[in-house]
Amino acid sequence: TAFCEDMVDESSCPISSNSRFSIMGANDGLLSRKIEYFGREHKPLDRGLRVRSAESKEVRLESEGILSYLRHEMEDGQELVQSIEEIVFEDSNGQTAVAAVADEPPFDYRGGYVGFLGYEVRHDTQCWSFQQEGGMSACEWESTGRSSDTKTNPNIPTAAFFFVDRSLVYDHKTGEWYLIGVSTNNSEESFDDTVSWMRETSTKIGNLRRLRALEESKEPHCLVDEIAFVPNRSKAQYQADIARSHEEIRNGESYELCVTNQLELKVDILPHPTKEVREMPFELYKLLRRRNAAPFSAFMSLHAADRSLPGSGRVSICCSSPERFLSINRASSSTGRRFVVESKPIKGTAARYVGSEPDAREIDQRIAQTLKLSVKDRAENLMIVDLLRNDLGRVCEVGTVHVPKLMNIETYATVHQMVSTVRGTINGDKTSAIDVIEACFPGGSMTGAPKQRTMDILDEIEQGVSRGPYSGCLGYISLNGCMDMNIVIRSAILTPVDGEMPNRWNVSIGCGGAITALS
Repeated sequence: TAFCEDMVDESSCPISSNSRFSIMGANDGLLSRKIEYFGREHKPLDRGLRVRSAESKEVRLESEGILSYLRHEMEDGQELVQSIEEIVFEDSNGQTAVAAVADEPPFDYRGGYVGFLGYEVRHDTQCWSFQQEGGMSACEWESTGRSSDTKTNPNIPTAAFFFVDRSLVYDHKTGEWYLIGVSTNNSEESFDDTVSWMRETSTKIGNLRRLRALEESKEPHCLVDEIAFVPNRSKAQYQADIARSHEEIRNGESYELCVTNQLELKVDILPHPTKEVREMPFELYKLLRRRNAAPFSAFMSLHAADRSLPGSGRVSICCSSPERFLSINRASSSTGRRFVVESKPIKGTAARYVGSEPDAREIDQRIAQTLKLSVKDRAENLMIVDLLRNDLGRVCEVGTVHVPKLMNIETYATVHQMVSTVRGTINGDKTSAIDVIEACFPGGSMTGAPKQRTMDILDEIEQGVSRGPYSGCLGYISLNGCMDMNIVIRSAILTPVDGEMPNRWNVSIGCGGAITALS
C-alpha cells in the first residue's frame, strides 16, 4: 500500500510552483493508519468507514462519513504539530543530533492524510450544503434518487486515505531529498522509531543514482498487443445524452453539463521477475509518467498483501492530471492563522501542433490564440469560475474571494489549456481544510452549473453508474492545516479480475466533456 504525488519536473509544466516537488510514502509507520469509506453507491451491507493500523489486522468500524472522520481526527491531532525539529546524522561516529529548524522546508506538507475522495462523496457534501442553506435536515434526501449499488465495483472504496507518518519529498529544482517524520511529543518510542527510519532511508537514498540508471534502462513491464476499450454507454446513447443535455439547457434547468462515460478493458500485465502481482500497476504508471507527464500526477495503491482481510479495497490509481482542484497554503505577511485557498479550473483544451516545418511554431501559436478567443470555451470557463467564486464564498472571509487570472492560456507539452485562478482567504482558527472541501466538492469543472441541479440530471443521464475516483480529487491534507488536491482526470483505475489469471486487471478510464448551448 503506497502513494506518490508526482509533480514531475518543470519541463512538463509552465508554472514552476506546480511542478517542483514530488511526495512519496506508504502506511507502514508506527502511527500510520488506512481509512477506507464505502458510501451509498455500494451495497448496504458493504457501506461504512473502516480504519486499520499498519501493525494490526483488526478493522475498526466507524459510523461517520469520511469527511466527518477527517475533521475530528485533524482537530484531535493538532498536538502532533506543536514543533518542527531537524534531525542531523553524523555518519562518522553514528551519533544523531536534534536541532531547531532555522529555515522551514520550502513546501507546506508536514505529513498527515494522503488519499482520494471519489465523485460519489458528493452525496456527503450535498448533505452539508442542504443543511447550510436550511434545506432538508438530517440528509432526508438520501432516501430519494437513483441508487447505483448494482453497478459499482466492490473493490473500489468511495474514498480512502492513509495517515502518513513517514514521507519523502523530492525537490526537482535543487535535487534535494527531504524526509518528513511525525512522532508524538509524549512517546520516546515514536520519536526513536522516526529517527531510525530516517537514518535507514537516508542511507538508501545515497544509492538511488545507481538504481535509477538501472531502472531507466528497462521498459516498464506493461505490454498489451491490442487495445480495445468498451464504452459503458454506446456512441448512439452518448449522442442521445448530448441531445438530452441540450434540452435541459433550453428548459433552463442547467447552463452547462459535464457528461461523462467509462471506457473499460481487461488487460494482462506481464509478470516482473522481482515484483509481486499487486505491484504491477505501478509499471503502468511509470509508462504513463514517461509519455504524458503532468503537474498534478499521482499514483496510489490500496492493495493489501493479505486478501483475507475484511473491508479492504483493491485498487490502483494511475493519474496524469493537469488540474488543481484546491490548495491551501499559509498566507505570507499576515498575522494569525490565515491561509490562502486556491482553485485552478480548466475549461478549454486544444492539441498543440507538432511539426518540423519552419512555421510550426507560428501554427502552434495560432492554435493557442484561437483557443483564447473561442466563445464556447470562454463561456464554459466563465461559468465554472462563477460557480467556484460562489463555493469559496461560503467559507472564505468576506471580500477576499477574487480572480487574479481569468481565462489564461497555459501551454504544456502536448496541449494548450484555458485556466483560471480563483483565490480567497480563510481564518484557520475558524475554518479547516475539510470545511473548504465540503463547500466545493465535487469540482465544478466536472459537474457543470448550477451544481446541485446539474448533478441530479447527470445522475439520470449516466444511468446511476458510479464514476469512482474519476471526477473526484486526490492529494494531501497536512497536519499544519495546508492542503493540495488535484482533479482526478486523465487517469486509469486498475482493479484485479477475481477468479481469473493473477496478472489480469480491469482498467477503467473516465472520459467526457462539458455540454453547453454552443456544443
